Amino acid sequence: MTDQKPHQASPLDTLKSFTHPLRLRLFYALGLYGSATATTLAKEVGTTAQLAYYHLTRLAELGAVVEDHDHPTKGRERYWRHASRGFSFNTDDVAELPQGVEQMELLHRAQATVHFEYFSKFLQGYSGPPQFRAAAFGTDDVLQLTYQQMLDLEAEINAVLKRFRDLTAANPALAQGQQEDDDEPTAKVMAFVHGFPIG
Repeated sequence: MTDQKPHQASPLDTLKSFTHPLRLRLFYALGLYGSATATTLAKEVGTTAQLAYYHLTRLAELGAVVEDHDHPTKGRERYWRHASRGFSFNTDDVAELPQGVEQMELLHRAQATVHFEYFSKFLQGYSGPPQFRAAAFGTDDVLQLTYQQMLDLEAEINAVLKRFRDLTAANPALAQGQQEDDDEPTAKVMAFVHGFPIG
């Protein structure tokens, strides 16, 4: 995957598209694989290959995923990859859209559900190197912030994630999940933080 900026999705139809639970699960699953077919992703999320293909083509129409022409094909099945480094919604643009705030909250709920599913799967049966299980962490805090400071917090968190993404991108073999025998072992790590007002 090339190092591109997050796909900026501000139109309401795109926002609504990502609130679809199955579509969002497929998008996350594709992030885990890097490049995958509809059949592979269908098995990951528990649906049919036909339904997965339909939702992938819909995401492609929105510019969120693209066909991976660099991946060797098997028969007639297509490989897909993310079109960019994730997706983001401009808060100010969304707030100005009819039902924009409501749709953003629906997306947050859907994302939180997927995040919890992945975390639960880890807690119920992670079988990889034990040091990674021990390194799993959770962190949170309660902060008194202005609106702008909240946006700044999001930007700094994204900057940290990008810095660690770039470490992987700098090593093509690791980016493809490959490593030499004498390399320190790696694992796919999902990192998520939710920031929201309370009280």
